[in-house]
Amino acid sequence: MEAIRTVAEARQGVSDIRDETDRELAEFQRRITERVAAAEREDVKAYNAALSAGWTVEELRKIGFSEPDKRVRARRRTAKLGTAAETNRG
Repeated sequence: MEAIRTVAEARQGVSDIRDETDRELAEFQRRITERVAAAEREDVKAYNAALSAGWTVEELRKIGFSEPDKRVRARRRTAKLGTAAETNRG
């Protein structure tokens, strides 16, 4: 009977460790996602500051700075929304 109890405790230990590591992994992934999002926001701010300083999108592209990923995605959505709004107005 003691051997069965030992197996049951070991299995519970494995289950507990898996649950704990799943929680830790989820928290780690959340922190990474937040860090990437913050870096992307800073990238967009810096890019917009360059545009405000007089650089053009084409000039920035020529020297190796394409539009930030987040900026491109947002503009595409805005364009689609604008098209839908124009359709609804007509």
